[in-house]
Amino acid sequence: SSHTRHFAQLKQAIQEVWRTGAEGTSAVAVVPFLMTGGTDSKHYADLTPGILRFLPCEVNKGAGDLSRVHSTGERVTVESFLKAICTYRRVLELMGSE
Repeated sequence: SSHTRHFAQLKQAIQEVWRTGAEGTSAVAVVPFLMTGGTDSKHYADLTPGILRFLPCEVNKGAGDLSRVHSTGERVTVESFLKAICTYRRVLELMGSE
């Protein structure tokens, strides 16, 4: 649910790492959406009702990233990969400090 403290912490982590605008002055929008496809989270469904499925990765439609998802040549940029690591780290810091 987007009305939980965990979603708020996830949103905070994303907005701290992923910035837009001139010199990163604007926070990105973080909104819930339906994640289609199978994830390993199905193995944790009996442990908690609050599973957050997300992938902090930039997809550049103009660069052809959408056509490479689950295809030959699937990849992300080094910058996007590093930002994903920073996002996961920040999520763990925020949620681990409770």
